[in-house]
Amino acid sequence: MRRETADLILSGDNLNYRRWLAQEVGDLASKISNLDAFSPMAILPLAKIAGYGDANASRLAVACDMELSELQTHLDALREFGFIEDTSSGFDITPLGERAFLAISRNIVVRERYELKGRLEKINRLYEKMKNLV
Repeated sequence: MRRETADLILSGDNLNYRRWLAQEVGDLASKISNLDAFSPMAILPLAKIAGYGDANASRLAVACDMELSELQTHLDALREFGFIEDTSSGFDITPLGERAFLAISRNIVVRERYELKGRLEKINRLYEKMKNLV
């Protein structure tokens, strides 16, 4: 489940990352301390670390489609606020990071279900109209 959820978060439309990650972080900020203290884009490397375990910066940059300098800014913030920690081979998630990942994951799955349901309803209406044309 962890990998699938991380993949879902990482596969989002890059143009909309800022919008929906900001909304999810904003919704959860009152429940998870310091979640709103850094860019919502930091959730991408957090998700990758949570879903796949210990990771180094170069692999994270590729997985998150970020420049190494941008990624480093996010990693510094995640580390500063206690969401990740340094390991001998890179970074790992902390209990606070785990809590944040699970809460954000739940919200993202709910959001995806809602959006897919709406899209399916539109496609079904279109399908019904097209059936009557032939």
